[in-house]
Amino acid sequence: MLFLLFPMIALQAQDAFEVPKSKVIRNIDGTDYYIHNVVKGQTVYKISKTYGITSEELIRLNPEISDGLKVNQELKIPVPGGKKDVKPTVTAEPPPPPPAMPAETTVPVVEKPCGSDPSVKKDVYDVALMMHFFLGDVDSINTSDPPADPSQVYRPFQFLQFYEGFLMAVDSLKKTGLSVRLHVYDVSSDTNGTKKFLLDPELKKMDLMIGLMYNRNFQIVAEFARQNGIPIVSPVSERESQVNQNPVVIKVRPSSKALVPRVAEMIIRQSPDANVVIVRNPQSRFREAADQLQRLCAAGNVRAVVTESSLMTDQLQQEPVNLVVIFSENKSTILDLLTQLNGIKTQYRISVFGLPDWGRIDGLEVDYLVNLKTHVAAPYFIDYEDKDVKNFIRAFQENLKTDPEPLAFIGFDVATYFLTALMKYGTAFPACMNGLDLHLLDSKYEFGRTEAGSGYENQLWMIYYYENFRVYDAMNE
Repeated sequence: MLFLLFPMIALQAQDAFEVPKSKVIRNIDGTDYYIHNVVKGQTVYKISKTYGITSEELIRLNPEISDGLKVNQELKIPVPGGKKDVKPTVTAEPPPPPPAMPAETTVPVVEKPCGSDPSVKKDVYDVALMMHFFLGDVDSINTSDPPADPSQVYRPFQFLQFYEGFLMAVDSLKKTGLSVRLHVYDVSSDTNGTKKFLLDPELKKMDLMIGLMYNRNFQIVAEFARQNGIPIVSPVSERESQVNQNPVVIKVRPSSKALVPRVAEMIIRQSPDANVVIVRNPQSRFREAADQLQRLCAAGNVRAVVTESSLMTDQLQQEPVNLVVIFSENKSTILDLLTQLNGIKTQYRISVFGLPDWGRIDGLEVDYLVNLKTHVAAPYFIDYEDKDVKNFIRAFQENLKTDPEPLAFIGFDVATYFLTALMKYGTAFPACMNGLDLHLLDSKYEFGRTEAGSGYENQLWMIYYYENFRVYDAMNE
């Protein structure tokens, strides 16, 4: 999905105002709702993220905010797992009825601060790392004539770098006091084999599962985790369906569904006077995302238009900054648009934001990307000038005699984040993990539930930009 160019400090400013969750619950027409009182500086995006619902769902439940939030407005947000009132069964001789309650009751909710409950802490935690190692294929590897990229030829090498990065993080955390029993499993890619694997009674004792598996296998294991109340992490999948109706799943890779509200939030807060031009390819799979971005901008009183690529210049304006958001993955379309915009950059103030897949497109003119102040969203970004990244690369090369690939960085970050959360907050860590302040190597995490009853999904896309013919992490500016 797409972003636009903002002053870099704006990317830090948007997270400066945190929204506390209300401790007031009312039962309205038999359903429990949080009652949130709007204060100055809060936004639809931040409020919806706090309560784990989408911005559109918040607006649907509170249609009066479609024209913008007002201070002291009361919003209702459904309580996850909240139950409707159930009337007692009436016998032939019922007892005297209790005093009538008002239609709406206010109930304070008392929650223990994260990390303060000793009942969820353990001396040693059991963690299952489940991957497709394809150990049965090892004997077929031809070591006398190895290919240039073994991971593309031999299945046992496919996810191996994730495993190595994960182990490096475990070794590092043990030096800080982590006490963990790591159980490593080679999970069959055959679904029947996966079901057999889950018969092992040891698995029910796990405090955390991390599953780097094909989606069909992950879904089987995730259902097992749900039945046994075990948090399970999905490190690399983009599939939004993994968190649907499964509250124990934690998906690390953000989805396109999470990106559009983030873009809208940035526009509304940082560039309310901008002219937002949303360009889409009529055949693009992001057609609905473009319409969603326009609706969210309109709800925040920001002018935004959706147009097809051939008509884009008709929508540009002279005075304000033109934030051009391009919803297209087609190489020729993207190149044509960037060429067109670069040709008129002296006539208009233009900033461009590109889709995550732009990083995989060969032939994009770097001059154009720099001239147009191009920003691109990505699920991860590795800053090779970062000192921690340099240290990791050096240690990886020394230990394994090869260079780390992106999967190695992901494995290191996943282990660092979730094992630290387990050590700090105990087995109740999912509700507390956003309180961690860790410097990770290739990504940043900020988890929320997309709807009631769903799992957690990372909401935070990385953003990088082009300047002086280098690529920079915009979120660290």
